[in-house]
Amino acid sequence: LEWVSLSYQMGIYLTYNNSSKADPVTGRVPDENYARELMQLFSVGLIELDPEGRPIVDAFGEPIPTYGLEDVVQFARSFTGLRRTDRDDRLPMTPRLSDRELGDKQLLEYPGVFIAGGYLPANFGATEADVIAEVGLTVQNVFEHPSCPPFIAELLIKRFVTSNPTRAYVGRVADAFRGDGPHGTGFRGDLGTT
Repeated sequence: LEWVSLSYQMGIYLTYNNSSKADPVTGRVPDENYARELMQLFSVGLIELDPEGRPIVDAFGEPIPTYGLEDVVQFARSFTGLRRTDRDDRLPMTPRLSDRELGDKQLLEYPGVFIAGGYLPANFGATEADVIAEVGLTVQNVFEHPSCPPFIAELLIKRFVTSNPTRAYVGRVADAFRGDGPHGTGFRGDLGTT
């Protein structure tokens, strides 16, 4: 996910290449396309899932959203200031600090989140190396989310095996994705085992 997040081709396709920090005078805001797709399609999906991929519901029986509009806004701020490296489209994008949103960012907060409260402090991305590290932490925030393994597991099964997997099957593949179970290697996201 981090490699894809820094890919110039993805930056062009989802329009965040050269995304700039907010400007209250002009009304410009950071591009939200990639931030939304990162969560919706590439990692956690729209609703929270249990370990076997069933929707988690609230007290009224309604599915609990994995993220909201404010989360998209915050994630979009983490992907500002990235641009093509020289003229080589194959290289990862690099930061342009003058376009970087340096304010604090509230990422997803969930039980066991690896960054205290999912919070990135202001000016964390003040150097080029910090920007790359912040992109990595932003991606890791969704990668470590409890809904990521069952969401990815179901996508993989539906694309490569069967269109209607059982919950137990999704759970076994999600276990392997987490690095657990009889097929897990102990490394989260080891796609060689899933």
